[in-house]
Amino acid sequence: TIPAARMAAGRLAEAPLPLRLCYVQSATKMLSETSSLLCEETQAGVELMGEASPQADAEVIALAVYVLQQSGLRDFQIELGQAQFVTGFLKEAGLTDEQCAAVSAMTEQKSLMDMEAYLTRCGLAEDAIARLMQLPRLYGDASVLDEAEKLTQHPQCLAAIDNLRQIMAVLKEYGCDGCISIDLGMAHQANYYSGTIFRGLVAELGQPLMSGGRYDRLMARFGRELPATGFALSMKLLLIALERQGASFEAPIPD
Repeated sequence: TIPAARMAAGRLAEAPLPLRLCYVQSATKMLSETSSLLCEETQAGVELMGEASPQADAEVIALAVYVLQQSGLRDFQIELGQAQFVTGFLKEAGLTDEQCAAVSAMTEQKSLMDMEAYLTRCGLAEDAIARLMQLPRLYGDASVLDEAEKLTQHPQCLAAIDNLRQIMAVLKEYGCDGCISIDLGMAHQANYYSGTIFRGLVAELGQPLMSGGRYDRLMARFGRELPATGFALSMKLLLIALERQGASFEAPIPD
């Protein structure tokens, strides 16, 4: 995503918008925050740049569903979240930036016991702790959005909920809402996501094989204000999942 953003701000600066880019390339990422080792893998991804509407988010998510369907993968799920909901929900409780980061990580991991102990150490009132403890539980079908709306009055959270409702309505028109679920406690490791976030899951893997979302503020780092959304699919994890589901592949031959 970052090299694509740099290219859109440079070589493609005069190209008509919106930009619809795709790639199949090697990508590297840190194995952990405490390790300098890099893990390299082949990624297939798309970026839709220059369009900020819920329809653009839905287009990218529907494309992600189509890609997994065409690969032959069965029984997968796309989990949909909203970065602005998480940050607004935590700020509404009066948490510091450091506390928000810690609670967000625990919410993502559904570490309820650790989260409750941490919030107690922060000295929060019992009613504030009880409200925050609902965040990891806000996952399921679209009715989760109604539950979330009852827990907050923060304008940022309410706008995020409305955004997800609009996206879900378009996904229903695409006919792929049956494999979509909501997880309002979702948080991506990459800190540049600014809105809708999502990931692809399948029972045969213990980690997401696909992730993506909206990153409207990233392009400005390269000198161009441009809303954008996209996703990346790990080809290695996709092949592992297909193999575990019983898919057969032709034997490799010398090139």
